[in-house]
Amino acid sequence: MEPGINAKAEIGDAKIARGSVAVVPDVSMPDAAEANHLVALVSQALKDAGFRVKSSPDEADVIVIPSLAYSTPTVDAAEMTRFSREGFQPATVGNQSGMTYSTFSFSSLDEVRTPAPSMAPQKCGLRITAVTKKDWFDTDKTRNVERVWRVIAVTSTNGRSQDEIVIALVQAATTKLRAIQAVAKGDAPPPAVSQ
Repeated sequence: MEPGINAKAEIGDAKIARGSVAVVPDVSMPDAAEANHLVALVSQALKDAGFRVKSSPDEADVIVIPSLAYSTPTVDAAEMTRFSREGFQPATVGNQSGMTYSTFSFSSLDEVRTPAPSMAPQKCGLRITAVTKKDWFDTDKTRNVERVWRVIAVTSTNGRSQDEIVIALVQAATTKLRAIQAVAKGDAPPPAVSQ
């Protein structure tokens, strides 16, 4: 049986979300090849969802940064038992083209956690964050960057291959990307995206 995927989306300014997008790799991911592969998958998902995808950040209104994070069974079990939102991995600060952001951490997810037996399954999470081009290229590294929109999808790994997990997460995210696009076009109210 395929493990479930918890997915959520949030949108800031729908007017800005209507703009064209360019997908760039998350330089904080440890594997550059995996980050670049994720860019290709998310670019296609955005096209499938009806976004106008550009090949360069210079040509786009909105910059999209996809990222993957993995938990470990030991930390998973500890967090599930304590109902804590602390540390699947430490939130570190990275810098991409002058943008300050926190790297993806499971502690940032709003999913409901339930007590687990002594060992919880490892999880994989996909976060797709969109920021304005202005924020992306801004050199002021001290200010917080507001998101245009964000999608988060999480699933347990349950012995599946990494490729299977990532494809399943991107497919779940595509549904949320379509919802964001509907809100941006005025075809749906914002609350429909975050449910």
